[in-house]
Amino acid sequence: MKKETIKILICDDDDLNLGINERCVEIISKREDKEILIYSFREPNEDMMSLIESNQIEIALLDIELEHEDGLAIAKRLQNKNPRIPIIFITGHEEYKGDAWNIMAIGYIEKPVNLEKFDLLFTRALALVENEKKRKFLELLDIVVNKKHIQIRLSNIISVEKVLRKVELHTSRGKYTASGTLNEIVERLGTGFIKINQSVVVNRDKILSIDSTTVYLANGEQHIIGRTYIKQVRNACKNHRLGS
Repeated sequence: MKKETIKILICDDDDLNLGINERCVEIISKREDKEILIYSFREPNEDMMSLIESNQIEIALLDIELEHEDGLAIAKRLQNKNPRIPIIFITGHEEYKGDAWNIMAIGYIEKPVNLEKFDLLFTRALALVENEKKRKFLELLDIVVNKKHIQIRLSNIISVEKVLRKVELHTSRGKYTASGTLNEIVERLGTGFIKINQSVVVNRDKILSIDSTTVYLANGEQHIIGRTYIKQVRNACKNHRLGS
């Protein structure tokens, strides 16, 4: 598998702690030979919520105590989008430990940050992300083509399109015309795919670029973005590394 950028959210309302967390993440990621992209926030805002909604964050480090919305609430938002996301809580208070475990975080770090524990938990988070990527890469979609069941690797699918009463799947290995409805297939594709109009769903990893009206895919396909889908598509692609 090619090396992919791991997107990391850090939220801490203390500038010093925020800087320490960023530096620790950078040092450990470099040692583990991981390419990362850090999104840092001092408090929840519209940009952070848009980032969460786009479902691009793969690891989160959250201060539990924030002025406007605590880290536990942010963690629940992230888990609603991705139940498998590794979350590490950072707290200066013992009483929050139980809350952290209830959220199913992989661990918590007390302030001031213990570098050894930070290393242990963040390295574990990187491993979990890597395992999840491998799982998704190997995941298969079962479809019916000419009354025969065949399986297609999700990572090979470029786009799925509704054509009359059939569904066409465009893949890196060719085109398949399957029985069933677009919605039935979409339900089994997972979060790596996005609907761009009423008839077309595309694999995020196969998007080369977008403009105000069109999505351009790795196989040369171009699809018009439906008017009611423009904001959703832009948010999904805004924080996704296109053409990777």
